[in-house]
Amino acid sequence: MNDPFLIDECLSLDLVALAKTRHHYATHVVYRGLQGTLDPDLIPVIQSGGFAFVTNNARDFLALYAKEDVHPGLVIIIPGSIGREKQVELFGRALDKIEPLPES
Repeated sequence: MNDPFLIDECLSLDLVALAKTRHHYATHVVYRGLQGTLDPDLIPVIQSGGFAFVTNNARDFLALYAKEDVHPGLVIIIPGSIGREKQVELFGRALDKIEPLPES
C-alpha cells in the first residue's frame, strides 16, 4: 500500500473507493466520525495518521498547512462545487501524478 489518504467531508466517498482500487489506503472524515470537525482540529488527526489530506477547501488548508514545518501532503480538488464524477476524475488525475513519485 502507498501512503494513506484522508478525504475531507466536502468530497465524495467515491474517492476512497478509487484510491483503494489503485492500491492506496484511504479513509474518509465521515468514516472516522469526524464530520463537522473544525479545520484546525483536523490537523492533529492528519499529522498523527500520516495522511495526505484531500479537500476542495484550498483557502483554509493552504493557510493551515503553511503553519506546519512538515506535513504528509495536501491534494486540493478545485473548483469546489463540482459533482461526484468530476471529483473522481480529478482525484484520479492527481493519483496519476503522485504514483510515479519515488517513495520517501
